[in-house]
Amino acid sequence: MSEGWVAQIFGLELHGNFPASWITGAVDASHPTPAVRAHVVPAEELEELWRAERAQRLVNWRFDDGSTLLSIDRHPDLGYRMCAHRQGVHVVSADGSRVWSCPAGADDWVWQRYLIGQVLPLASVLNGLEPLHTSAVEIHGNAVAFAGPSGRGKTSLGLNLVLRGARFLTDDVAATTVVDGQPMIHSGPCVANLDKGEDLLMGSRRDLLGQPLGFDETGVRLRLRGRTARPSPLRALYFFARGGDYPALRFDELHNVPYATFLQYCFTPFHSSPARMLNQLETLTAIADRVRLFQLSVPATMSASELSGHVESHARDHLD
Repeated sequence: MSEGWVAQIFGLELHGNFPASWITGAVDASHPTPAVRAHVVPAEELEELWRAERAQRLVNWRFDDGSTLLSIDRHPDLGYRMCAHRQGVHVVSADGSRVWSCPAGADDWVWQRYLIGQVLPLASVLNGLEPLHTSAVEIHGNAVAFAGPSGRGKTSLGLNLVLRGARFLTDDVAATTVVDGQPMIHSGPCVANLDKGEDLLMGSRRDLLGQPLGFDETGVRLRLRGRTARPSPLRALYFFARGGDYPALRFDELHNVPYATFLQYCFTPFHSSPARMLNQLETLTAIADRVRLFQLSVPATMSASELSGHVESHARDHLD
């Protein structure tokens, strides 16, 4: 996409000044969202924006040789500075209305992966939304979300549901608000990470989903088709577990789920404030009260394609 665009992503009206192939330009005027301006700037300009004095280091992950893998600093007035190995340096203003990024020479699909996966979710939090570590699709007008440990197949399940006719909502990060007591999932960018093994299993069917943005040792980054901007009411949340301990597929409805279970799926744990804690309480309570919750136990040998058929049938039967 050419420079100078606007789109609704993670419950934000995002304005950008850089090429971003994952932007569709979709804006739903009936659901106004907070405006956030994202800019790509030279390293010198980014350094001028940030002053190390009074900044507190919140996250400091390093490689074995001592070099930085990931660091996050917070300044009481300036906001957050986020650095990731080979994925650039990013500053998010304290109110979440501005994002400045310096790609540091990385390919667009690489540095923008971190922008999507960590930087914009922080901006979403600062604007009063609550991002959850879930993937989600829409089935018959209802959002169906999947929560669970990374690498267990949530994305593959979601993409196979899309191949069965579901509408893609978001991969990995689901920005959530509460409207009249109902949790709503806002669309994320039209991208997803497909595991290398699942990509091989999917074969030519992958072309029905979209086009690759790039490949690395873990798999393929896909730009997906068919995204719309409108939020969707969250009606079902599946806690996803896969492994050899499950001899058969099981759907077990859950009740009285502890608050801490939901809390572990909240994004950006390094940001805590009274306002966010109140918003988390409202959001997670609404999910506990208004969303049907299921434990989804999947045998290790079941393919994502086969699983998607069972999940689609289960969701239709329990959401109609």
